[in-house]
Amino acid sequence: VAALAAAPSRADAMAAVYPPWWTSARAVATAAGEGRLQAVGASNILVVTSDQPGLGRRLRASGALLLIDSRLASLCAAPTS
Repeated sequence: VAALAAAPSRADAMAAVYPPWWTSARAVATAAGEGRLQAVGASNILVVTSDQPGLGRRLRASGALLLIDSRLASLCAAPTS
């Protein structure tokens, strides 16, 4: 049930959780290549938005292990400037 509640509610904004063994620089560069980076959190949790369709598919293909609702992740992530 918790996993369903955390599922992305929007196709154009979501948080991607990248592998913990990746450096944060690698996770940030990878996510930024798929959309606009909106916030960065601990443990390679990155909030990404995109006007292009297929954001979730692209994030998963780029190595994201999990996609969650961006509103939940934003509670523990610092906005990028």
